[in-house]
Amino acid sequence: MVPLAHPDASKEVCLYCDASQEFWGAICTGVDQSDLSNPLSQQNHSTLAFLSGKFTPAQSRWPTIEKEAFAIVESAKRLEYLCDGGHTHNSLEEA
Repeated sequence: MVPLAHPDASKEVCLYCDASQEFWGAICTGVDQSDLSNPLSQQNHSTLAFLSGKFTPAQSRWPTIEKEAFAIVESAKRLEYLCDGGHTHNSLEEA
């Protein structure tokens, strides 16, 4: 994982994933909510992280849809701290 910018709570988090025969990759970005109505090419994204990996020999025999799903799930797991909307830690204050 390569973190590039600090998350901004006012921005929407976007996750873009792809997979090929042997590899998978993802990019996580932040974008202003006002930009989301614009075409993707006109949105101003700030890069938060890049991820990638190589499929094992068994995984490389999976159908394409399984590889694409793996890239999404693996990226969401690794970047959960960016994708979950943050934590308030209210339970610590109430203890």
